[in-house]
Amino acid sequence: MSGLFRTFLACAALSLPAHAQEESGDELDARLTRVEGAVYVHTSTGSEEEFLPAEEDMSLEAGDLVRTGSGASAEVTLGGDSIIELGPDTDFIVDSLAPEESGFRLGIGSLVAKIQALLEGRRMDFHTHAAVCSVRGTELALTQEGDDQPAHVGVFDEGRVSVRSRGADGETLLGPGQEAEVRRGLPPGKARRLKALLGRKGRLAFVRQRHSSLPSRWKPRSPQERRALRMKFGGRKPLRPEQLKGIGEKLRQRRYDRSKPRRPSLQRKNPPRRGPEQRLKGPPPKERLKQGGQKRPQERQRRQKPGKRR
Repeated sequence: MSGLFRTFLACAALSLPAHAQEESGDELDARLTRVEGAVYVHTSTGSEEEFLPAEEDMSLEAGDLVRTGSGASAEVTLGGDSIIELGPDTDFIVDSLAPEESGFRLGIGSLVAKIQALLEGRRMDFHTHAAVCSVRGTELALTQEGDDQPAHVGVFDEGRVSVRSRGADGETLLGPGQEAEVRRGLPPGKARRLKALLGRKGRLAFVRQRHSSLPSRWKPRSPQERRALRMKFGGRKPLRPEQLKGIGEKLRQRRYDRSKPRRPSLQRKNPPRRGPEQRLKGPPPKERLKQGGQKRPQERQRRQKPGKRR
């Protein structure tokens, strides 16, 4: 390979966006880049009720849960070009960091996000108890105050969001300056002018400021470096839910299924085992004879050796 060609390849690689270079054949690099107040992480590899105190620069993986307490907040950065700010009293679960189809869950609480435009063929979903929001690049606000409450989804000054309801058909497309209310089991509400989430615009200004400074703050990490940091933070002494300071009883009692999502095509479907009572069931005797499943009694007797009883 000529030196000129090698130089061309190096320049081409440097010209790619940070996320395009990092995500090639790998998961999104997700990490906590700001922690304020009582914030804890329940790692996917930890036991059922063990939390670690959150720290800046902490790497996140699929299955992790980030929990913020009263008056606290946390910032999750994805690939060096997208920011998700978690509000107080919030549970945020990382479902998938696959670049082609990343997914996150807002168990309860609120978030404000600035998501960079995704590459063609990629998608990012935000789930709540009531709603599913698909984004391709937007300024988003999302709230879910409780399982019996509606979710509110809003788009600020740029981007579009497709909103669906869990347990019902229908879709609402939100554009800049619009929001919708979504109740589980009912079609999503119609798009309307931003009102319920208008107060979140103050947090968006802060998120925009943080987003603009990402190029100077973000340093890419290899998968090996991320694993090393996971081991470093994982070596801290875990805390039980009752030991978490600043966390209300409402959050302490919440439990989630944090298993990594699987694509249906990759799931192995084993047929259920048949019990004794099921094995006796089947077509009537005459049908079984037609199908050749059993021989007639006369045929069985003719095939028996002389003098030998059944």
